[in-house]
Amino acid sequence: LPKKNQDSKTWYFSGAPVNNKQGWKIYISATLLTFVDTLNAVAPVFEQNNISYKYVASDKVLRKLNAGLLGYSQVGKLIVGYLDSNTQPEQYSKLITDLTIALEPFRHTHPTIPFAKPLGGGFPLYYRYGAYEGDTITIDGKEVEDNRSEPSHAIPENKNDIFNDFLHPVISEKPINDFLTRFPVFEALAQGGKGGVFGAFDIDQDDFTDVIIKIGYKNGQVLPDGRDGYSLLHREYNFFQRLKQQKLDSLAPKFIAYEKFIHKNALVMARIQGKNLMNTRIDGDLNIDHLMQAQHIISTLHSSGLFLGDAKLANFVLDKNDKVWVIDFECAGELEHEKQDFLTTFHFHNPNVTHAQTKDHVHFLYSVMYNEAANYSFSETDRLIDVSELKTSYQPETDVEAWAFSKLCKLLS
Repeated sequence: LPKKNQDSKTWYFSGAPVNNKQGWKIYISATLLTFVDTLNAVAPVFEQNNISYKYVASDKVLRKLNAGLLGYSQVGKLIVGYLDSNTQPEQYSKLITDLTIALEPFRHTHPTIPFAKPLGGGFPLYYRYGAYEGDTITIDGKEVEDNRSEPSHAIPENKNDIFNDFLHPVISEKPINDFLTRFPVFEALAQGGKGGVFGAFDIDQDDFTDVIIKIGYKNGQVLPDGRDGYSLLHREYNFFQRLKQQKLDSLAPKFIAYEKFIHKNALVMARIQGKNLMNTRIDGDLNIDHLMQAQHIISTLHSSGLFLGDAKLANFVLDKNDKVWVIDFECAGELEHEKQDFLTTFHFHNPNVTHAQTKDHVHFLYSVMYNEAANYSFSETDRLIDVSELKTSYQPETDVEAWAFSKLCKLLS
């Protein structure tokens, strides 16, 4: 590996320099909660077996990885071990044995690493054959693409799987496969550590009907308080039920189905044909009426004892009839049980914004003013908004920004 990786802000490297251009890679997966303990358990195993490896430089880097911000294929990769071409089969056996012993306490507690082959048995251990540098590998004298976005390419054609004798059973997710026969997926809209959002059809309807399927993963993108993709999606399901009880379900896409499985859950809703207000703004088509519709939805929820938590442009959709709908309820809940949720996109201080209804409106209005292209960062510091500074320094550039800024100032006066 290049020496710069030893000082990288993303990775630290340990062991002898890896001079091979390609070979077997071993991945160890972890969440924020198991990050330090897993690293402390596995690092001695690699060192005792003379395996060079790299590991994430900090918990913040792992958080980015598990969120899919550094690429979906990087989700979960706490440690990457590189096997030397001179490593003998008996050494593989010892390495895998040592790793499974060290990882025993971490079984069934980790995010899945996409596009790598699992050892099985619930161990946070995956592997694949690929390039150590560059994007191609040489197989039987032919240079081919190192395709890292296809599970079937984890073991290239004509390459013997050296770990085949050490595999443990992998629990089948047959029930979700049966579930998806009703909702065949044709499009991946978003994928990350906590789950994914997919376009699908509902074939139980008389006509094929477009739907959205959201999948939540257990141990996927685990937050510091222990919540994962599975628990966040279950929270969204509960909010759909609250909307129905309050007769507010006409504000959101039609709820269709919800199911729990071994490692994941799934929620199905009708697909609103249109685009979210963030994309509407980017295309230059956002107007004040759209913002007023969204604010009316927020106020209607408040009057029924509910809040959104992460109210922002991207969580409202504009349909072809110019009607605004609200989507995404992972941070939503009941006002009487409201508490500060660090999962929201922005946080306001100086002074702190603590009132639930005010937070929803301020959060939404600031999302109208926020220049994502210029300012986007996963840094918590960049998402911490100084209210006093904002009120004195912000300069609106469009009519919708000016409208939002005026509303925000009145709310915070």
